[in-house]
Amino acid sequence: MEARARRPQHRAMRRTFLWLSSLAFWPLPVPAQPRITITLFDIAGLRQEIREAMKTETSRIFLAAGVELGWVECEIAGQPVNLVECAQPLSPTRLMLQLVPGMNKTNPKASGLAVLQGGSSFFACLYPERVSELSRDTNWEFGDLLGHAAAHELGHLLLRSSAHSPAGVMRARWETEDLRRLSHAGLIFLPGQLRAVGRR
Repeated sequence: MEARARRPQHRAMRRTFLWLSSLAFWPLPVPAQPRITITLFDIAGLRQEIREAMKTETSRIFLAAGVELGWVECEIAGQPVNLVECAQPLSPTRLMLQLVPGMNKTNPKASGLAVLQGGSSFFACLYPERVSELSRDTNWEFGDLLGHAAAHELGHLLLRSSAHSPAGVMRARWETEDLRRLSHAGLIFLPGQLRAVGRR
């Protein structure tokens, strides 16, 4: 009698055990990566292959830090494109990047500029002519170096800071002699630099 009375309990316990065991093999949800949209205004009129190389390199640098970039081209050589998409307002997850002809008159050695007002902003620009000058004097491809410069300026916007780091893509110095010593692998975001972006 005692053994018979325990059988239903054993069956219930066995079903519970099997159910709990199955949870170990159930796929857990993977947290989504933060996604930032970059609206690109190419006022300088670069060749398409240069723009694509820049976007590819910038996206690679951010993806290594856990942030996914999406690109929307809004102006090519002075001609507006994607008018509806580009009319959407800027925000912390929607930034503007301009490729500006000529040099920075205030600082001719500057490769770019991030406009930070009140600790945050959504606008940055690059000076491709200056970046092209640097690439000719180093072992860097123009599009690749432009992508690193873009990552640097967009990094300022996402970090909400004009501060630089001693190494990585947020380093302060972008002179010819420095770039000759650096490899593509070394110019990335340092561990934890963009962690706050995911939290925000």
